[in-house]
Amino acid sequence: MNEPQDRPSYRLFNTTVDVIDTSRPSMVRVQVVGDCLQHFGRAGLDQRIKVLFPPFDEQAGEHLPMPDLGPEDSGMMNLYRDSRAMDTPPTWRTYTVRRIDPEGKWLQIDFVLHGTTSPSARWLNSLSVGDPVTVVGPDERSTRSRGGIEWKPGGASTILIAGDETALPAVAAIAESGTIPDGADVCIVVEAPESADLDDFEADPAWTVHRLARTAGENPGEAMERQVREFLDARPDFLGAPQDEPQPVETADADEALWDTADDVDAGGHYAWLAGEAGAVTRLRRHLVKELGVDKRAVSFMGYWKLGKAAAG
Repeated sequence: MNEPQDRPSYRLFNTTVDVIDTSRPSMVRVQVVGDCLQHFGRAGLDQRIKVLFPPFDEQAGEHLPMPDLGPEDSGMMNLYRDSRAMDTPPTWRTYTVRRIDPEGKWLQIDFVLHGTTSPSARWLNSLSVGDPVTVVGPDERSTRSRGGIEWKPGGASTILIAGDETALPAVAAIAESGTIPDGADVCIVVEAPESADLDDFEADPAWTVHRLARTAGENPGEAMERQVREFLDARPDFLGAPQDEPQPVETADADEALWDTADDVDAGGHYAWLAGEAGAVTRLRRHLVKELGVDKRAVSFMGYWKLGKAAAG
């Protein structure tokens, strides 16, 4: 038997579709079940997981059977290496845990509806209750089961959270997690294609929450960016006094990951968590750090996707 320190942080979970919730116009929530989920990590928050979509036969217009991926306790890197070497490999995509049952009976994952030909769109279009779903996620028994979590508010007294629909599952999970420090001054800005997409989570009445439906002609992230700027214009010291020295802000080319995470914030400090379309998130981070002088060590920013560019695994 593997000891906790020997277990891979992420492993394979072979699950089955239990519920398909299409009540929101731009999102589909899939609830999966399986005995293996009793060992799925319970951290939640913005923890990243992988969903593996079965190969798709372009000529036949249908999915092929999921190939044998080996033992469930294989680590993620071994799984990825072995799957890429297959003749018809599965497609890997990154998602966020929306909810995990405390007793490990079910797991919920939210999928954004983008187009009709992406791997997720094709899969969702043919998905039925009882279908298998292959997930690579954290093993609760591992000492490293909290990998893939970027939410690090520490003891912050002011917190800015901003994201688009791809970040909405993480924002909602964070808001419901009880990890926001008591008494913190919190501003949450979330954007999605329609207002009906945005009623998924409850927020503390003391927090400032902006739920923004995208208007016709707006690019993803523009409404979020505009609202954050307006909020910080009205409260310029919300994220602390400007740093004395200019701070370099790295730029990334089209093929680089736009991702940087904060250090743990001291009690009474300030913290920003930004996620969503890479261009919007990058502009916001630049505004915070270069224009407002916010300490970049207190800013987590994650480009979950890039407008006009296919998602990577």
